[in-house]
Amino acid sequence: MKENNQYRINSFTMALIAAKHMSYQTIILDARGVYVSTVPIISMMKMACNEVFSNYKSRRDVGRDYFNHYKKSPIVIDHEKGIYAWPTKSPSSPDCMYIFQEHVTSIDNQKYPTISFSNKMTLQLNCSNFTYNKQKDRAAVQMLHYQFRHKQLMKENQMIPDVHTFL
Repeated sequence: MKENNQYRINSFTMALIAAKHMSYQTIILDARGVYVSTVPIISMMKMACNEVFSNYKSRRDVGRDYFNHYKKSPIVIDHEKGIYAWPTKSPSSPDCMYIFQEHVTSIDNQKYPTISFSNKMTLQLNCSNFTYNKQKDRAAVQMLHYQFRHKQLMKENQMIPDVHTFL
């Protein structure tokens, strides 16, 4: 594991895990390797949302307001790049993991399932199979909503005449 305190969530991020270590806050599973960071998971999530000119709270509120996902709401970070994550526990829990579903290739059916990622890395989750499936489905619904709404807004904007045509 390499230390990387400058790590930014990106399309290679597979999971963020709370580190139970005196020197590190987060273990980062990335398709290119495993890193540790002193930056807490929630701070990484907030920075990622800020980088796409949004914020964590508004992304969380969409899940609550539109989909009634009041607990463990998935977070769509960048709908254009397909980057979204869902928590295994309450984000305020010291045991919370964030899973970036696009990298998950399989899951076993144990009480606490183990997921396999596209790079053959595995991770045992700290949630039940039921929670895994529920969170995966919630995240997919929110991601589709963002993508659909984005396409809808792009269509609407194409119908608005350019201001220069009136000058």
